[in-house]
Amino acid sequence: MKRLLIIAAAVIASVLAFEGSNPALAKPDYTQRETVTFTNRTATQATDFHVKFWQKEDNIDVVRWDVQLTSSPGSCIGVRGTQPEPYHSDSGGDNGKHAVDVTCTGLTIAPDASLTLRFEWTLTSFNTKRTYEPTWTYASVPETIAAPNTGWTIGDPKEKPGDPGKFNHKFELCNDDPTQAITVPELKLGSAIPPLLTFAQLGSFTSWDSTDNPGNLTPGQCYSRDVVTVGRLSGGNIVASYKLEDASHNIIMQDLLTHEVPGPVGGIAEAPDVDASALGATDSGGSSSATYAVIAVVAVGLIVLGTGGWYARRRWLS
Repeated sequence: MKRLLIIAAAVIASVLAFEGSNPALAKPDYTQRETVTFTNRTATQATDFHVKFWQKEDNIDVVRWDVQLTSSPGSCIGVRGTQPEPYHSDSGGDNGKHAVDVTCTGLTIAPDASLTLRFEWTLTSFNTKRTYEPTWTYASVPETIAAPNTGWTIGDPKEKPGDPGKFNHKFELCNDDPTQAITVPELKLGSAIPPLLTFAQLGSFTSWDSTDNPGNLTPGQCYSRDVVTVGRLSGGNIVASYKLEDASHNIIMQDLLTHEVPGPVGGIAEAPDVDASALGATDSGGSSSATYAVIAVVAVGLIVLGTGGWYARRRWLS
């Protein structure tokens, strides 16, 4: 009996030690990819472009990022930045890990021509992304704002009321600009099974579940809609595409994005994500956690059974 208890305790200790020492299990990361296009609606050729991509949760950090210009000439770099004011001051302190400042130089973006960025970042949690002050600069005239400030958020999967086995993923698009209204003539939403879509797969994605016309959004106003999936779709994709247009109904910005869906939280209290694993999910943190949780449950069961047997034998002997 003593040997059984020692083995079970050792199993639990090993599981806990592995979970704590493995960053992928202790704090999973989620990646978002997008192809975002800005169109120069001025009468002057732009030579440079600047934009801040950021998120506003103080407990969620940007782990890594990459930005690529899809056309030539020119090049782009992204460096760590800070949350914009007034949010930076109101948040109680910015650790410098919530924003990426992108600068593109050596451009020749003629009037009505476009610049397209492939942007990817990984966050420590499923979250939001905001676009702040995309700006054209020129050789001889003052800079101009390319599009108003906007942002989107994708919520954690939540069971759909009255429809067992289905989950809602709330997508919310907001006008973050303090003064300027925006017009959204098109918003398309969809989903895809794991793994996370590559840029090539994202560019050819056509499995849209809905197409909306949110229309005019005043400063601070948001538009939301649910993407419904069968199962949580852990490690899979919530995909969105939207356009912004100016007062003359010219498209000034287009965004095509996918964000990785998080797995269930809560350890052994929640069941493994059967639908996603059956489809070949690559959410290794979630699946590994479930496996080790089962081992822990078995070990605990051995202890309970062993202890119960010990008490029964003691009572019979007495």
